[in-house]
Amino acid sequence: AVYPNPTNENLFLYVGDMHLQSLVLLDLKGQIVKQWTSPFGHSISLSDVLQGMYVLQIRTAEGIMSRKVVKY
Repeated sequence: AVYPNPTNENLFLYVGDMHLQSLVLLDLKGQIVKQWTSPFGHSISLSDVLQGMYVLQIRTAEGIMSRKVVKY
């Protein structure tokens, strides 16, 4: 789970027992806006990201999940 969504600054991540490896924030054109590598905890800051819609790719040992994220 990714919350709160929409957000204006911080996103919190809950992935249960899965081991987070990296996160990639993509714009709707598929270009990388920001990325994080482990360890980064279970929250990330989007304070330096422009308002808009994005796709957050959550990479774990089990695979890749994608979630839409709205920054306002």
